[in-house]
Amino acid sequence: MATSTSVHTAVMVERAARVLDVERVTRRFYDRFKLERDAFLKFIQGIPSKEDREWYASLMLNRLMCIYFIQRKGFLDTKTPGALDGDPHYLSNRLKWVQQQCGEDQFHSFYRYFLLPLFHDGLSKRERSPELEVLLGNIPYLNGGLFDIHTLERSYPDLNIPDEAFEKLFSFFDDYDWRLDDRPLRNEKDINPDVLGYIFEKDINQKQMGAYYTKEDITRYISKNTIIPYIFDAAQQQCPVAFNSDGPAWSLLRADPDRYIYEAVKKGSDLPLPPKIEAGLHDVAQRDEWNRTAPEEYALPSEIWREVVARHNRYQEVRAKLAAGEITSINDLVTYNLDIVAFAGDAISNCGESDLLRAFYESIRSVTVLDPTCGSGAFLFAALNILERLYEACLERMQQMIDERDLLDAALLANKRQQHPRLDYFRAILREIASHPSRTYFIYKSIIINNLYGVDIMEEATEICKLRLFLKLVSQASQFNDIESLPGIGFNIRAGNTLVGFASEEETKRAIEGKTTGKGSTREERAFQNQVIFDDRLEQKAQDQPFHWWVEFYGIMKRGGFDVIIGNPPYVEYGKVRGLYTIQQYMTASCGNLYAYTVERSLKLQHRHSRFGMIVPHSAFCTDRMEPLMDLCIHSCVSMWISTYCIRPAKLFAGVDQRLAIFVSEPGAGPAVLYSTQYHRWQEEARPALFTTLEYKDVTGVAFHNSIPKIHTASEKNIWKKLTTFRELLSQLSDTGTPVFFHNAPRYWIRAMTFAPYFWNERDGEQISSHVKSLLLSEKIDSDVVAGVMNSSLFYWWFIVLSNCRDLTMREIEHFPLGLDSMRECDKQVLASICQRLMDDYRRHAVRKEAQYKATGRVIYDEFYPRHSKPIIDEIDRVLAQHYGFTGEELDFIINYDIKYRMGQNQDDEGEEQAGLSNLRI
Repeated sequence: MATSTSVHTAVMVERAARVLDVERVTRRFYDRFKLERDAFLKFIQGIPSKEDREWYASLMLNRLMCIYFIQRKGFLDTKTPGALDGDPHYLSNRLKWVQQQCGEDQFHSFYRYFLLPLFHDGLSKRERSPELEVLLGNIPYLNGGLFDIHTLERSYPDLNIPDEAFEKLFSFFDDYDWRLDDRPLRNEKDINPDVLGYIFEKDINQKQMGAYYTKEDITRYISKNTIIPYIFDAAQQQCPVAFNSDGPAWSLLRADPDRYIYEAVKKGSDLPLPPKIEAGLHDVAQRDEWNRTAPEEYALPSEIWREVVARHNRYQEVRAKLAAGEITSINDLVTYNLDIVAFAGDAISNCGESDLLRAFYESIRSVTVLDPTCGSGAFLFAALNILERLYEACLERMQQMIDERDLLDAALLANKRQQHPRLDYFRAILREIASHPSRTYFIYKSIIINNLYGVDIMEEATEICKLRLFLKLVSQASQFNDIESLPGIGFNIRAGNTLVGFASEEETKRAIEGKTTGKGSTREERAFQNQVIFDDRLEQKAQDQPFHWWVEFYGIMKRGGFDVIIGNPPYVEYGKVRGLYTIQQYMTASCGNLYAYTVERSLKLQHRHSRFGMIVPHSAFCTDRMEPLMDLCIHSCVSMWISTYCIRPAKLFAGVDQRLAIFVSEPGAGPAVLYSTQYHRWQEEARPALFTTLEYKDVTGVAFHNSIPKIHTASEKNIWKKLTTFRELLSQLSDTGTPVFFHNAPRYWIRAMTFAPYFWNERDGEQISSHVKSLLLSEKIDSDVVAGVMNSSLFYWWFIVLSNCRDLTMREIEHFPLGLDSMRECDKQVLASICQRLMDDYRRHAVRKEAQYKATGRVIYDEFYPRHSKPIIDEIDRVLAQHYGFTGEELDFIINYDIKYRMGQNQDDEGEEQAGLSNLRI
């Protein structure tokens, strides 16, 4: 067992290293690409508009990078019919040839003499003149749309780019090896088409639209936990018996539980715990060693023993449930965070009945996956990769069933052979595949044409998305003629404003005021004819780029909507785009952010059996402002899973300080059953295991004012139940009395004080920092108690699980169930005494610092370091444990909550006060 675990761990580490290598290579390419793009931009002539010039530079670079990929595979200037023996340096060599023939920038530049004919008349058309064949050589027709005459080329007929621009650019491109396949990169000069998405999302989209480069682990997590559950639900509708609790689908889980538990969860579970660690399992007083870093053979990167023990307990719990047959629904695989992709593949590969296999295949073939703000296609590619594996499993099992039947028939006498109409369906599919270049080509083509849909307000984004999908198909072409038969891929990827336009038939009817042309024999024909009417009426809103879903995707919307909706919407305040377009009749209008509107629009585009998943700011589920969005989500779903992520020490989006939440849901008549995780902090080296170690807890009955609690353990639910039997602090607050001061922007510590922290600036003199707020209690002893309690680890836990984890507001303070009125007088006296010792300790460890600011001049302030006072804070928590009736296990949880990051040497509490100075209103 130990050897097996070590092997699996080594594989996991190797895969993680490979992903990181790809990111490093891509990032390095991007850093130089930015410089080359800026240089190329300056060469473009004939476009006075800066925005259009930047767009055209992007278009040209995309076209040229596409050609670099296909020339590397041997598609350009081939010598032998059908062969892939073309010139791998086609563009560079043609530039030199043109300059030799015509002279550099003489009469016509390389751009006008060669590139435009290559784009518009060569790659975009099947038929070419003999003169063009001489100029371009033997090249394929690329049915992708990228090389058609662009609107910018029509608008600016005097466009030109001198040869020098291409000499510099090709010199840069020639330094790299452009690979279309998915093999691991061999060195830092290898790049693949993923670089196109990285460039767009990292630079253009982030800068202009508030969208960020979404790493593969995020897109994969959301995609697999929406697409696979939908497919299983759809297959179950066709073959319900197979999905009974004792049916064949779930027997796989019972038969081999460990196969479906991620390796990261199992790490070190086969090794006996050291005696000092094991002792703490039975006695919380013997956990002195639990906060130390665990050795590599037991731990995931950066884990302490406390985390190792919790993870091992989780593994044993989930494994026992699997072995006992207690996990019998596809939703359970999401809740227990099991390897749903491996399970889906095995369920298909082990189909014993042709009806079940056909149900799976038809569900896979027909599923419609939409990203309503698709950008360059990160989520669509994640969906493609998941669907490819499921397609492959289906086709492989079809072939096996046919082979098994053929062998059986061959063993029987000819007059006893029978027809097998169910297998004839499979034979027809396999015959169709045989007419394609390869099985993988057939799969990719099927997915791109039938399964993937995307919309984006930026036409540049859709161009890149289509280009990447096109290159995915090209990568599977094994000979020159294969590329000639590539299908058009632009029909499913559209440019338009997801938030403006008509999402349903009802909205369409209202827009045209019930008037129709009266012509057309079918509903579809009438809908398209009516489009003319409302298009005329919205002509004055052309800048809104309205996207009318009922018309653009009529067939899908007529069936009820999309099956799966996934994505990463823009995080942009509506006020920033209000001058560009107007949203109307949104329930979430008061939320004031585009991501809320995108979620609402998406919920209108799904049907009652759909699945949904997005990554959004985590304030969506923990702030009063987002109440309409929370209500909408909870009452539009029967199940919802929410995981939340911090920004320190590492973050999901590199370089972006945005606390995030990932949520996936199953629609229906809510309110939903809610599952939540802890608020995740992690070191960057732990990122590969972040999503495989998620742990959900049912928090449906754990309610708070506009907040879904971020908890994941039984201890936390028990603590919550005990807390909420006490009266809230609000009832004890006063308009006059003794103040408690608190810093409203905590990180790892709540800093509450019975004194006003020192703060002085050169302009205004001594005062109170605008980051320091206060509340009043009528009795001095009560203010000391409240000040002490607000510094406790219990209150810190309360703040983290309920707030936006950035701002300590009166909401969290007022509703804290302290039960001050029912607290024993002796407990008050003890807490007040501890509080005074804590205040003295804060002062003793305080550091007076200075900073210089243009608005106020010199600033002097006291900075406090609560982690030095943790033993005193623990005393407060012990008194509170008695007050609330916590068990030893619950007290141990509270005292050690988030301990690794609150007490770790790499935590960045140091300098926290200064970090907030730039936002002070002074």
